[in-house]
Amino acid sequence: DSGLVMLDIVDRYINTWGMVLIGMLECFAVGWVYKIDSQYKKVGKVAVLIYNTGFFIALVLGTILAISLPVQSDDSTEPLMSESSAFGVGMAVFIGIWITATCVACIHALSYDENLSLCTRLWALAGWYGADELRVMANNTQRKEGEGDWIPNTWKSEIEAFWRHDCFAISFGFLIKYFSCCLLFVVSLINIKNDIITRYGGYPSNLLAVGQLIFAFMLCLILFIGLFPRVMYDPKFSGKSTTIKRIQWMLTPLPAKTDEVPS
Repeated sequence: DSGLVMLDIVDRYINTWGMVLIGMLECFAVGWVYKIDSQYKKVGKVAVLIYNTGFFIALVLGTILAISLPVQSDDSTEPLMSESSAFGVGMAVFIGIWITATCVACIHALSYDENLSLCTRLWALAGWYGADELRVMANNTQRKEGEGDWIPNTWKSEIEAFWRHDCFAISFGFLIKYFSCCLLFVVSLINIKNDIITRYGGYPSNLLAVGQLIFAFMLCLILFIGLFPRVMYDPKFSGKSTTIKRIQWMLTPLPAKTDEVPS
């Protein structure tokens, strides 16, 4: 029985905590980090950072309020606030801060280029440049000779991507940057809340600590690969002649701005 208990605990922390976190970080990397330089060139770095920071402050505060307000009083089994009311409060805070950050970022973008239209500024701030870059690479691999290049955010290409089953439509970027990233973040906080309130499966803390340590190890691996992405490259890509030099190359962080792509 102890083996099944440990399997249940490890499975809980790997799948319910670890895989959800990895999925959220992947969405964050593609939607919010990849190709962010393209956004900087459109409206300036400060405006983009104002928008991104404001959005995540809104997401964190709104989610915390939505999942923490439905608490029970000491002398009653009924919650002080219903889950639907708490959700409404969380959404109001989230939308209010998001809109405020968007307005401030749009105004600041004018100081970078006063000739930019409102639509151009909004897309430069809220658009999904990284996801569009992936769509370009994926959709163009499905092109036949003579069909020309697939170009994102153009009527002809987007209509084609919408009805073709082998292409990514414009909704792909929204799902990656906003829907999936936010949903997985909310799920993560709900899982943490549930495990704090009630110990999973009623297991003792010393057994749950095993699963928590495995989850912490996953976090360390993610951080290590984030700092030293070259460990995922083919060692031959380094161009180094000896094993020691290849290891030194892999354990050297990438420059802040680089076009280096593994083969």
